Amino acid sequence: MLGGLGWLVVVIVAVFQARATIAAPGVGLDLRPVRDAGLAVRSGHSIYDVPMFVYMPYTALVGVLLSLVSWHGAVVGYAYLEYAILASAVFLMRGALGRSRWTLLAAALIAAALLEGDLVVRDARLENISVLMVLPCVGIVLCWGTGRWRWGAVILAATLLIKPMLIALLVVPLLARRWTATALTVAVTAVLCVLALPLVPSVGAALKIADRVLKGSNLTGAMSVYNLSLWGWGHTHHTPTVVVVGGRLLVVVVAVACLAVVWRREQPMTVATVGPLAGLLLGATFLAGSLSENHYLLVLLPVAFTCLIATSVASRLLVVGAVVLAAYSHHYTTILGTSASAIQTRFVVIELLLFVASALALLGTHDAPGDGDSSITRALDASTTP
Repeated sequence: MLGGLGWLVVVIVAVFQARATIAAPGVGLDLRPVRDAGLAVRSGHSIYDVPMFVYMPYTALVGVLLSLVSWHGAVVGYAYLEYAILASAVFLMRGALGRSRWTLLAAALIAAALLEGDLVVRDARLENISVLMVLPCVGIVLCWGTGRWRWGAVILAATLLIKPMLIALLVVPLLARRWTATALTVAVTAVLCVLALPLVPSVGAALKIADRVLKGSNLTGAMSVYNLSLWGWGHTHHTPTVVVVGGRLLVVVVAVACLAVVWRREQPMTVATVGPLAGLLLGATFLAGSLSENHYLLVLLPVAFTCLIATSVASRLLVVGAVVLAAYSHHYTTILGTSASAIQTRFVVIELLLFVASALALLGTHDAPGDGDSSITRALDASTTP
């Protein structure tokens, strides 16, 4: 009863927040290039002639759907979709909170708090396409963690065609020695990319876009304050290059070391392992890479919830800390600062907390090989069982 009322509150919060997003100045900044690319497809023009369109060709098909309605209609619809996706992600991962009469209520409280937090509010106004990756990422973790490797592979392939931000997850089936799932992801992605060539004016144009993204897109120079990678943070805060490079290298070394441990143990790929693996791989990519933004955290946060059922107490505490920071709003207090650089630091700290939590969760997992029905896995499986 209380759980149901809690989720009713979540729906109310989501509606009010969506309405506030729609009324915010500059709303839809990241959505406009996608919609304009859809208009380009419909008019027979090159999608890469559209200013600020730096996505995969198939993303333009999402833009085609958006172009079927007015700009205001697209902004309104996407705002409500964003909040629905984020609330649904928390609901699907509620099993990480355990199996008790309070689980549903606790998940609702977390969802409501996150929807009110600066992280979600600031990103929702951008209306970036990354939000569409949140539920697929959760689906991949739940599929692979429950033995549905081919389904997870197909979902991953679909996301790579829209925005390849989850490409690091290809490592998971490799660690699990699931060669078929790996090959299926690569094959489906490759075939569909070839079929998308008519949407690309030239290979050179596509490579130019890819090079631009790999170098930080437009979040360089003065705009690096909105870049949540260690490189972007270091540039904003004038950190010595040797420190930034050392930090990025350390993240990579920690990630590789954790992957080596998982490979050597041959531990069962339950949700309790796949979730932290996803958190580790995505966290390392976002931190050590040249580009990370607010909406990247929205993809990382739900899968990192799996660390709440890890054997490592430190891992659980770090996730709790990350959730608290993500739910923080400057409307409550300005103690954490309201400047762009202070907000950047806060969000980078969230990334670091989730990355370290994922690493500790993996190092603290000692399930015996073949123990695919551990209590940890059952806790999350319960959330996907009707």
